Amino acid sequence: MMQTSFEQKIASFFMACKDHLEGKLEEVPSLTIDSSQGKQKVEIYFDDELAEQILKKPKDFKKPIKALKYGYVGSKKGLNGIRDIHENDGKIFRAVCSALDSGQGNNIMERYFMQRDRINPVKIVAHETSGRRLYGFMDKGLKRVVFFGVGHYK
Repeated sequence: MMQTSFEQKIASFFMACKDHLEGKLEEVPSLTIDSSQGKQKVEIYFDDELAEQILKKPKDFKKPIKALKYGYVGSKKGLNGIRDIHENDGKIFRAVCSALDSGQGNNIMERYFMQRDRINPVKIVAHETSGRRLYGFMDKGLKRVVFFGVGHYK
């Protein structure tokens, strides 16, 4: 049986996202990442607005998307992948906390069947010099991550 490369999985995932945004696919696409240096396997979603941004300018998001292959790495410093957001993350921390307490956060939790008491704010770290990070929520119980925003530290 032939194994699918990470790049092929990402291409198929974003093709499904495009189909979903165009109304050709009702179900919201997900991508399961087998963590190579992280803690656990996670199921990843990109909320519609963020998926649309990525599809319009894929080159702008190349590094963070590539960093997904490392999966959820928690709080391990120096590693690319999906990492926990902390107070010292500045604007990103404030943006995700604001979203959590807003209608946007409630909509995301409802749409992706997430539970507030299991939510952990996360970001994709790709050592991108711009400091730009994709951020979202992780439901630790479901091992499900939904990315919905783009922010900077400062």
